[in-house]
Amino acid sequence: MRKLTTPNHTTLLGIIFFCLPYIGQAHPVDSNLTIFKKLVNDSIRHITIEADFDSLFNYKKLTDEQKAKLTIKNPNGTTQELGIKVKTRGVYRRRYCEVPPLRLNFKNEELDSMGLNKAYDKLKLVTHCVENENAEQVLLKEYWTYKLYNELTPNSFKVHLVKVTYINTRDTSNQTERFGFLIENNNEMAHRLGGELVVKYGLTPDKLVASSHQNAMLFNYMIGNLDWHIELKRNIKLVQLPNKEEIMVVPYDFDMSAIVFPSYARLNPDYGQENFTERFCVGRFSSKEALTVTTQKFLGLKTDYLTAFNECPYLTKKSKIGMAVYIKSFYRQLNRKKKLKKVFL
Repeated sequence: MRKLTTPNHTTLLGIIFFCLPYIGQAHPVDSNLTIFKKLVNDSIRHITIEADFDSLFNYKKLTDEQKAKLTIKNPNGTTQELGIKVKTRGVYRRRYCEVPPLRLNFKNEELDSMGLNKAYDKLKLVTHCVENENAEQVLLKEYWTYKLYNELTPNSFKVHLVKVTYINTRDTSNQTERFGFLIENNNEMAHRLGGELVVKYGLTPDKLVASSHQNAMLFNYMIGNLDWHIELKRNIKLVQLPNKEEIMVVPYDFDMSAIVFPSYARLNPDYGQENFTERFCVGRFSSKEALTVTTQKFLGLKTDYLTAFNECPYLTKKSKIGMAVYIKSFYRQLNRKKKLKKVFL
């Protein structure tokens, strides 16, 4: 395993720990409480994962799970240890990343003993991917992209930012601390929205909840993301609501967007993309009226979208300016009606 290195975060650790406010202490046991909700509600800001990272990362294309230990650091200074299983995840990132995203699989008996719903026993952890100075900025920008979609609609994945200490059990002196963020369990998201996950390929827009499809189209256009597709079911989850024929679209994985701009960014030849910041619409609006309604929704969020991440102490000034400039260019396009019709209709 490549030696894990730790940048100087001493000054960062002395600031407010995260970009979100302190929420409170542990909540009472609730049958609806999940491990994800507990981490959010208890304002957990730091976790430690101990695993054989030599084996996990040297053979990251394998799908086998490995035993690991997760330690949760509570705000009051106490800790709680949980036995988990981990494996690497992601199609492109698992191939490219030195530290690929992980799936954390919690033990049902431990969740049960904690009064947590054991039906949602798996969480995705988005990691810093590569060991370079810009890696954490890329991760934080993707985290904030999820948060921006949360502002647009509740039909989205919730995320939780944490500091992660990785300890390699082959050599416990080989450890590092980086930002990461946890993504709400797939089924937990679907059930929160009152539906069930479904797997369907070749879907056409008329089979979708129109507002969810339109939100996804315009949002992905805003952030410059071409790495998603309805018919191929790429980087989307589909939620079937009870007694409804239409299916809701919930996008995820925004790392390959221009607003995030990772080191592994690649031009998309399917659209003749010549510059990674170029925008193309994946899909089309059904009518001028639908386009108008959706653009008005985005115009109402303009101030929030341009200022939401400004108070985050961990994004650099350069990152904030880059995100703001790219979003501003989107809003300039919203005022060009002829351009909108050409792109979206």
